[in-house]
Amino acid sequence: MYKIIQRYYVYILAMSFFGFLFRAIVFYQEISLALNALLTVVSMAVIVFLWLFFDWLNNYLNTLIPYEQNLTKRIFIQVGIGLFFTYLFLNTIFSLNIYFYHFVKINKIIMVAGNLLWTLLVLAINSFFMGEYFFTKWKQALVRSIEAEKHLAQMQFANLQNQLNPHFLFNSLTTLNSLIYENQAQASAFLKQLATMYRYVMRHNQDVLVSISDELSFIHQYLALLNTRFGSSFRYEINIPIELASHKIVPVTLQILIENVVKHNQMSEENPLFVEIYTEGQFICVKNRKQLRRNLNTSNKIGLQNLKKLYLLTSANSEVLVTDTEGYFLVKVPLL
Repeated sequence: MYKIIQRYYVYILAMSFFGFLFRAIVFYQEISLALNALLTVVSMAVIVFLWLFFDWLNNYLNTLIPYEQNLTKRIFIQVGIGLFFTYLFLNTIFSLNIYFYHFVKINKIIMVAGNLLWTLLVLAINSFFMGEYFFTKWKQALVRSIEAEKHLAQMQFANLQNQLNPHFLFNSLTTLNSLIYENQAQASAFLKQLATMYRYVMRHNQDVLVSISDELSFIHQYLALLNTRFGSSFRYEINIPIELASHKIVPVTLQILIENVVKHNQMSEENPLFVEIYTEGQFICVKNRKQLRRNLNTSNKIGLQNLKKLYLLTSANSEVLVTDTEGYFLVKVPLL
């Protein structure tokens, strides 16, 4: 009972005040101010009773006849029951007044006005309960929709990782095979770096977010592998302030962005590919000079689109920004 009053006390007070004004206008000759105040207190108690009654009725009908089952039937039954008991109660009060109390001279106009007022009251209370029910259902559906979209984006992102990782692994194993014959010490170091990378991927496979410091430790291993593969043809620079190390990022984001840079651009010792990783405001940026491969098919950018969806679902204000000019390609990932 207390919870119902607490939730709807503003409406209860507003309805009681409206009833006070109604009596002051319609019965200004028959009812004194003191009597009107007394009737307002009584009517407030009656309105609280109506809220409790309709709350019970609403919950009971939710199990018996849900709105989704038959909306018209449900509304008709709920409003009909409410009006029946309200008219029964109101006309009982009118009858008691006529035969016993004589507070007010009752005529047909007063009876019609009183019934109209309480009809509006019943409709208003039911409207609140119905509106609250549908609003709650809408919020639940919205949450389920967002969770479904998030799950889908995570699956798409996981598929992207699974597509890139075999490609990267194949290239790494090819490089390792060459190093075994040329430089066994370097081959051993390369293999340890590769193992460290995949240990990170497996450890954070189910994580939505990781710290920037963990991601940077991982990306240093990855970039070292690229340096072994491409030598001086591939260059990079990382400039991330230490105070941002505790911020979060979606795992393997930087690896995927750099892998895309390597995939789409050509490099040579005469014309090396240069990648910058730095922060700008609340973003971590991956920027490269464009040296597009001539025989590369047009990219559909599905991976980048999935990354954007995942960040938006992780946080409503977390938008991945892309700048694509003739000279460079820049991706800004929000720090979370």
